[in-house]
Amino acid sequence: MDKEILTLEIIQKDVKKYFSKDLLTALIILPIFVLSSVMVVFLMTLLLNLVIQDKTTLKIIGAVVLSLLGLVYLDILLKTIRKRIKFAKSEIEITEDKLVGKIPEHGTKYNRTFNTLVFAKSGKYKLGNDYFYKWSKLCSMSEESLYRSSNVDDEFYVASVAEENIIAYNKKMFELRQ
Repeated sequence: MDKEILTLEIIQKDVKKYFSKDLLTALIILPIFVLSSVMVVFLMTLLLNLVIQDKTTLKIIGAVVLSLLGLVYLDILLKTIRKRIKFAKSEIEITEDKLVGKIPEHGTKYNRTFNTLVFAKSGKYKLGNDYFYKWSKLCSMSEESLYRSSNVDDEFYVASVAEENIIAYNKKMFELRQ
C-alpha cells in the first residue's frame, strides 16, 4: 500500500480546521439554537397566558428562562474563546504512539456519541463527526472508516495542542516528512 506524505504544514492546516469548526459552532450554530429556543419560550408563554392570568408571573417566567439561555450561550462562547487563546499560545506537539484500545460508542441520530481511540502515551482521542484526512488523495475517510481500519498495536502520529489530542494519523497510511 502506498503511503500518503504527511508534513508539518498539513498537520497545522488540520489543527486550524479543528479550531475554526469550534468557533463556527460558537458564533453561528449556537445563536441559531438560542434564537429557536427563544421562539419556543415565546410560544410557551403564549400557552401559559391561557392558564395563568397574572401577567407579572408570565413576564418573570419569560425573563428567567431567557436569562438562563443567555447565560448558557455566554458560558459556551467564553469557554470557546478561552480555549482558542490557550491553544494560540501553545505549540503543536507530534508524538509517535501506539493504539492500545478502541471504545465503540453508539448513539441515536440526535444523541450523538463518538468512537474513541486509546493510545499508550497520549491517552484518549475521540473521533469527531467529520471526514479525516480530507486533503489526502489516498486516505480520505469517514470517522467510522478510520475507526474500523485502525487496529490495536497500530502505530500513529498524534498531534496535540495544550495536551489535547487534536488529530491522529495512522502510520500504515501516512509517512511523516519534516
